[in-house]
Amino acid sequence: MNHSSDFGHPQPSGSLALSIPNPGLRIKSSWLNWPLAAILLVGTAIVIADGFTRPLVLEEDWENSEAMTYESYHAAFVFGLAMLPLMMAYRKSAGISKKESVLLWFVMCTVAYSKDFAYMGVPGTPIFVTDVVLGGLCLALLGSLRSGLRTLGRTPRLAMIWLFVSGVICASRGVLSGQDKMLVLRDSAIVAYSMFLLVTFLVVSSWQAIKRIFMFFALGGLFCSINALAWLAQQPGQRRYLPYGAYVLGALLGTFVLTTSRSIRPALGWMLSGMLAMGVFLANARTIYVALGAVLPIMVLVGPSARLQISRRALRLSAGIAVVSVFLALAMMQTRAGEKLLDTTVTELVSGTLHYADDPNATFRLLAWLEAGNRFAHNPVLGEGFGVPFIFELTSDDVRPHNTFLTILYKMGVLGFLPAMVLLVGFQWKGWSSLRSFHQQPGALFLYVLLLAQLAASVFGCLNLLLESPFLASIYWVILGLGMRVMALLQLSSQDAARPARVQIG
Repeated sequence: MNHSSDFGHPQPSGSLALSIPNPGLRIKSSWLNWPLAAILLVGTAIVIADGFTRPLVLEEDWENSEAMTYESYHAAFVFGLAMLPLMMAYRKSAGISKKESVLLWFVMCTVAYSKDFAYMGVPGTPIFVTDVVLGGLCLALLGSLRSGLRTLGRTPRLAMIWLFVSGVICASRGVLSGQDKMLVLRDSAIVAYSMFLLVTFLVVSSWQAIKRIFMFFALGGLFCSINALAWLAQQPGQRRYLPYGAYVLGALLGTFVLTTSRSIRPALGWMLSGMLAMGVFLANARTIYVALGAVLPIMVLVGPSARLQISRRALRLSAGIAVVSVFLALAMMQTRAGEKLLDTTVTELVSGTLHYADDPNATFRLLAWLEAGNRFAHNPVLGEGFGVPFIFELTSDDVRPHNTFLTILYKMGVLGFLPAMVLLVGFQWKGWSSLRSFHQQPGALFLYVLLLAQLAASVFGCLNLLLESPFLASIYWVILGLGMRVMALLQLSSQDAARPARVQIG
């Protein structure tokens, strides 16, 4: 069978030599070595101290912060700097490469501090830590990028090339039409950060590396949730305590699935799930709840076998979700601040769904989407190009339409929108197909979690910025690269299992 156009399947012309260790999923106690324990303890101390010393932040301050002039909160710098030597110590104890340790550090810090970490910049330049990490990894992998691109498969390879070509066209049009070069550079992130897909695919090349990515992703979500809880204790009365909860939600989904499947020990898994659920609640963002509502039915009705079914597993999963939800609500109601925040959350959720016509945020999004649609209609093939501010009658600020897919459509036109959708929708299509073929393999559960996380993030992106933002786009593309690697490993594992049978028959 020819897999030349498949996502994540190894290609004969560019396959990488991979060692595939035992893909058993249960996290062993030997993983908790002293560097990892130090990361957990030091990270917890920093985020708690940060939460207890943060000032009150009003709702308008969340929204009115320009990306290119944003000043990161100092605790993100302390956290990232403190984690670097500990990650180097972990690298030596775990026997991993420098490239993988940098990626693990970046994923954990970005999930933990999102915008505050991502916008730590090089003084005097528009270069941020996300750009430094991506550029450094690309340079370190320079000799492997071409073969890695071939290994992805024909369809994703052509889609990525097509996306970059259309990005160059859009950037050139922006510069030639006299747009602000800083805005052109900012909009180019839509294309540039897709390189995290290829970088992750190359760096994460074994089942053990995949486990480590999952672990550090969950650690980042845990630190973020602890920070938000400490901030709530210090500054009750804010609307939200976690500015961007998309990846805390992803960590929650992954931890919950791995716990209910007993891939993580129940005591550890349920405690971590509870903390991450608390983080999702403290984000108090309706877009996060919409994303969770879109994914929950899939979790309950479609298991890792990728087949629709009502089973004992579905009932157990539903019961687990109900228990965690009730426990979380009861825990929040034990304090006045938590009870007030819960009341605000319920009120705003009802306002944004049942009475959205009277809700200013919902009204703003609808009008912004209409404006984006009008701009797309002016040049549907090439779009308006990069660097044009998104200003219309409701605002004089460059807010962008709060729908990442509409942003791609009106800025890059059909020429740029199609390859992006080939990558994103194709990942879901091929992922579920791979699950049906390889669901009996232990590693398939990782792919199932990645598909859920990418789907939740995509729903979030329908209502927010996603691919335009370094702290959101980078991890989103990391998820896709990781998923393609899992598909490749599942395919190779299947071939290894089938090879002895063919030899015996011959």
